[in-house]
Amino acid sequence: FLLIRCCCLSLIILFVVQILTFYQNKDNNQTQTIRQQQFERIPTTERLFWTTLAEYDRQNFDEQKRLKLILKHQQNVEYQQLNWTKILYDSYKHKLATLNERDKTINTPNQYKYEEVTNNYKLINGKRQITILEATTVFGQPKFCTKEEQKIFHPACPFTNCLWKCSKEDKTVTQLDALIFHHLDINSEEIQKFLDKRTLNEIYILWIDEAHKNLQHLNEYKFNWTLSFRQDSEISIATYGLIVKLQRHKQEEQHSNNETFIPYMLDKHSHLFTNILLNHSLITVNKELEQRILTNYRFRKKQALWFVSNCKPKKRLEYYEQLKKYFVIDAEGSCIKLDEQNLSIKQCGKSEQCEKDQLYLSMFYLAFESQSCTDYVTEKLWRALYHGMIPIIMGPKKQHYLDLNIPSTAFIHVDDYSSEKQLAIRLHEISQNYFEYRKYFLWQTQYTIFYKPEDLEPLRMCELCMKLNLNTKYRYYQNLQDWHNQGC
Repeated sequence: FLLIRCCCLSLIILFVVQILTFYQNKDNNQTQTIRQQQFERIPTTERLFWTTLAEYDRQNFDEQKRLKLILKHQQNVEYQQLNWTKILYDSYKHKLATLNERDKTINTPNQYKYEEVTNNYKLINGKRQITILEATTVFGQPKFCTKEEQKIFHPACPFTNCLWKCSKEDKTVTQLDALIFHHLDINSEEIQKFLDKRTLNEIYILWIDEAHKNLQHLNEYKFNWTLSFRQDSEISIATYGLIVKLQRHKQEEQHSNNETFIPYMLDKHSHLFTNILLNHSLITVNKELEQRILTNYRFRKKQALWFVSNCKPKKRLEYYEQLKKYFVIDAEGSCIKLDEQNLSIKQCGKSEQCEKDQLYLSMFYLAFESQSCTDYVTEKLWRALYHGMIPIIMGPKKQHYLDLNIPSTAFIHVDDYSSEKQLAIRLHEISQNYFEYRKYFLWQTQYTIFYKPEDLEPLRMCELCMKLNLNTKYRYYQNLQDWHNQGC
């Protein structure tokens, strides 16, 4: 009897394995079919060119390709002297315009109106010194108290009269204008010491860059302002990234005659590529950008990359599981089941060099946010744009990305596709067609991206200083919880 049971169990297991193998092969065949169909739509002469070029490029190992891509990316870095004072003012005005537009579509307009700013892009010395206190740590560590004063506020900040302090016991502090409290580091006993001496002239600021948090217990402290990712926060510019319009478009380097720069790009393959461009009647962008786009297209793998460590949000994991049936995804993190597809990066830890290397080897990046809250656009998107990948976005509504000045041609939003399979068809189309791929990078003729904290934080503190100089009203949040979770 036991022998019969064992045999039956073995047969069942074998049957299940065969079924799983069948569906896995079916998914792989579907992916191959979609890829082949997209490639066959390209004219024969172009297919021959790309096939020949691919054979030529196979001589390069991943490390060689990565180094070439990094070199090309470094050449793209703009070291020109940007007018950061103007950038701050323009970002602030864009923020006001966005909030005004939102007010037109809701029944309860934004309760906080913002002061207009001058068009005079010059440094301004305030009437008096404004003192800001770092009242708590940030994630358990001092934030700016270990930095020099000139590194806290941007050197081009239009207001230069703000002073950062780390202790209320400092004898040089005669008056506090603002106190900053990080939401996770607030201790009820410590904050009570501040509250006992609080005056109406002191502005209490809550710092919270995470979405959908429980803030109910903080309502009793009557915070006046917030420093967060939400655009209706008093301080919100450049929370996770900033897109900056270039002041020079290098028009002198643009050419109507493609032959003037193609040899510089492709050497012996230049004449073929020249003919292909001419056949498409394209107006060529500047030669550096065209070369960078082509280098990315040649050396990046036709796949998507995803780093994920927070396993609680299930929606994005479920979407990933379906999407990978039709398009190759290199995924890494504690939430991902290791298989043959993921072995290449399974040893990568967060922020390790091998993780950074991967940012130069894939065409797409899954910029899937953990929360779909108003304005919650984190470094996932900005990092992908900065490193030359096309972000595939899941998170807030598409309009919230556009509200951050991100061009619609710079990313792909999952909401624009009826299913994971339809999105995969589009990804294959882009990865198999240079001219579809190229469309997602032409915005770089006008804009550049900043996403590193050392670039963003001085701008955030500059907006804080500006707001303190412009402030004429006393107000506070009656319900932080409702405000923070609105739109989630």
